[in-house]
Amino acid sequence: MRRVFVFAAAAGAAALIWAATAHATAYAPDAARTSGRLSHEQREERAFLRSAAAVVRFEAEASRLALAKSPNPGVRGWASDMLRLQEGNQAELMHLLHGRAMALPMLENDQRKQLARLAKLSGAKFDREFMEAVALRQRAKLQALERAQPAVADPAVKAWIERQMAPVREQMAIAERMGPEARTSVAGRGLRPSRVSGSSSR
Repeated sequence: MRRVFVFAAAAGAAALIWAATAHATAYAPDAARTSGRLSHEQREERAFLRSAAAVVRFEAEASRLALAKSPNPGVRGWASDMLRLQEGNQAELMHLLHGRAMALPMLENDQRKQLARLAKLSGAKFDREFMEAVALRQRAKLQALERAQPAVADPAVKAWIERQMAPVREQMAIAERMGPEARTSVAGRGLRPSRVSGSSSR
């Protein structure tokens, strides 16, 4: 069965956080030895977990930067809520990964580059790029979760996805109310959904 998981990664000023590849992600040695015995569905679910863990880490680190660098109280408030959510998600995903003998994935190259770029910015320019790279990509993230939820068979992974829906919707709604300039700068570029490894989701 064909399954689509959209997780696009950011690239430069047009940064997209939910991307389609997990090729550079690290596996635990035990997982690598046993991967040949996994079903197609299990491999896809693991690709989803690796991609989700990388995105959660990216969003958490970007939000920490926003708390330190943004002059805008609204942006800092949104980032504070996102950081709280993603710190909880990191703990849950580490538990899911550990239970499957999987290593915590590294950030993808585009995610590292985007964080390095954000670290060099300040003021209104930081806010615009942060909104483009993280806040205004919540709708794409919600769509990815909605695609993944019916396709995933593992009850623990399915439950994790279901728990994401309400907070992502809330963060998306807040972000989309936060300033016409940021919304306009992203709207013209559109989202380029791609498919994640084995089917597909920075």
